[in-house]
Amino acid sequence: MFVSEFLGRKLDRRFRMLDSNRNGVIDERDFTLAAAGLASEFGHAPGSPRAQRLLNTHLATWKELLRAADENGDGKVSPEEFKRAFTTTILVSQEAYERAYLPMLLEAIMMADADGDGELTAGEFQRLNTVYMHASAEDSADVFTRLDRDSSGTLTVQEISDAIREYYFSEDPAAPGNWLLGPPPVEAEVAPQRQAQAEESIIPEWHSPR
Repeated sequence: MFVSEFLGRKLDRRFRMLDSNRNGVIDERDFTLAAAGLASEFGHAPGSPRAQRLLNTHLATWKELLRAADENGDGKVSPEEFKRAFTTTILVSQEAYERAYLPMLLEAIMMADADGDGELTAGEFQRLNTVYMHASAEDSADVFTRLDRDSSGTLTVQEISDAIREYYFSEDPAAPGNWLLGPPPVEAEVAPQRQAQAEESIIPEWHSPR
């Protein structure tokens, strides 16, 4: 598939947000930490049914990504491998995206729907976007307003899912979904310096199901 500079920059940004420990590669622990952090934010203990289901979908997505991306067999995914996997496998069609990537995202969105009514309030969305997508609180508030296209004051699971799809498939910087992680990267961004890993100690340790 043709990969525009805009899509490439969006994938670079998504990689950096998935790289939880900022070590420059993605591995299984990054997906485990993402699931653990979100479950903890919404009050689900490690091993609880909801938390385990979230973890399982993250591990399934990790395995799909590793299978498509890990060309050198080191069990890790570099930025280049990540971008190549998305553009040659996950984003080649809507069907491929829905099979390999969407289930994890839907499970995360539903985790944030604390009362199970199929809609996220501004507060629930902000918690989802800051904890899970690592967007700033200010950007998350702006994103909520942009995604709330009918001005209902809430976002349905479908509206958020559609926005995420837009992030990966739309080339229009003004499209609401392209603001999902903050202002669209219309120019190349500089990756942040690697940070110390001390904060990992406060995140519950999770284990893959055997």
